[in-house]
Amino acid sequence: MRRRKALAIAVCATVVASSIGAAQIGRAHTSADFSGTLTVYDWGALSGFASGKAAVAAYEKLHPGVTIKLLPQDPNPTVYIQQVLQAGTAPDVLMPSFTPTTYQGIAENYWLDLTPYTKQPDPYVPGNKHWADLINPVDLQANSLLGSRYYVFSWTTQDAAFFYNKDAFAKAGIAHVPATWAEFMADQVLLKKAGYIPSFFPLGEPYPVAENGTFISLLENQVMGRTFKQLDTNHDGQVDIKELLYGIKHHIFSPMDPDYQEAWKLMKDWSQYWEPNAAGEKNPPNQLLQGWVQGRAALYYAGQYALGYIPPAKLKFKWGLFHFPWVTKASSSFASPTQPGYGLWGAWNADSWGIPTAAVKRGHLQMALDFIYFITAPKNAVPVALDNGFTPVVKGYVATDPIQKFFGDVLQHPVMQGAAEATLGEQFLRDRIGVMQGYITGIYSLSQAMQQMQQAIDRAATRTTKNLGLSIQ
Repeated sequence: MRRRKALAIAVCATVVASSIGAAQIGRAHTSADFSGTLTVYDWGALSGFASGKAAVAAYEKLHPGVTIKLLPQDPNPTVYIQQVLQAGTAPDVLMPSFTPTTYQGIAENYWLDLTPYTKQPDPYVPGNKHWADLINPVDLQANSLLGSRYYVFSWTTQDAAFFYNKDAFAKAGIAHVPATWAEFMADQVLLKKAGYIPSFFPLGEPYPVAENGTFISLLENQVMGRTFKQLDTNHDGQVDIKELLYGIKHHIFSPMDPDYQEAWKLMKDWSQYWEPNAAGEKNPPNQLLQGWVQGRAALYYAGQYALGYIPPAKLKFKWGLFHFPWVTKASSSFASPTQPGYGLWGAWNADSWGIPTAAVKRGHLQMALDFIYFITAPKNAVPVALDNGFTPVVKGYVATDPIQKFFGDVLQHPVMQGAAEATLGEQFLRDRIGVMQGYITGIYSLSQAMQQMQQAIDRAATRTTKNLGLSIQ
């Protein structure tokens, strides 16, 4: 789950010289420009790491009249964020739980539309003409509404992958990581015969954009290629929320369709190799799944945040990573002829900065903008992102660490519809989790599950269309 802040991990990285040099000498305003206290809710991204604390101290040194107050993380942060937005008491700078949640507040005017500011220069990066130019285009698109509107500004991106026990694979006689779903399922059999729980999966995890709430999107992407290509009317390689809503309205994207159901069938087929009582398993706070740590389970699917928990876990086995394997014709008649994307999240499910309209009302807009300009300048954004265990979104960033390279590859191959499905809202994602739990555990038949999913999708489409003010013909 993306918000469980990890311990710092050692990585080596370089950034294009022009970006670093600019950030080192950049400065926007004189020390007299701002004064007062700027409240920032950062989920520990700054306060939890030396690089973040140093960046805050550097800003305060540039602006002696300004105090940056980093607010402590609330025990139930998603509820806290919703409450302060509704009450009009939100902090000046606020990191949303994930980007599409900001779209749910458009009708209520909770969030400032940052689009005009993305077209202006970041004053802390001399030579920069447009703030948005600092960001990798793939990550910039991931955090946009319909490719043109921005309610947050990215500074990190993250994805997920299979973390596996190399010793278990060796004992099971598995010579290489699976490239296809057929190999993956064959490996499950071998791992079970070798005495391991082949896979740990937190089916009981309720957080909507954690692995449990989003994994099915990977399987959909693998077997619904024809549907998604039909919906991708602007041919940008992604299905945006307007295209998805069109597909829902016209029953092109529907749980009643065989390709949609195929993804759920593959998920249930894999579930026979999960741990007992998977429906009761949740992602533990601030640690790895213990079944994997203890060596009982051979692999589990986890977000990039998990990297920081590995050093203190003191694993007694060698471990590695592999991305989601390709579902080929050997496993499904709906398989794509070429390998689909295998990146699940991207910048929409990583750390970004937003400004609640409450900050504007209290006269803190310019101070809030200036702080975000500063904190997203490459000099600050890169080390803080790496300390958080995430990947920087800075254009020109080059990773030299093998793990960062691995996730960099995953991030450049996103699923087509993941962000759009998340834009259907947290309630939709929670509904999907509930139906999936019922289907996997045998409470619902496939037909019953699909009927419930159709109802959930229709409700979500109605809510989202109205909230975004869209007209779907």
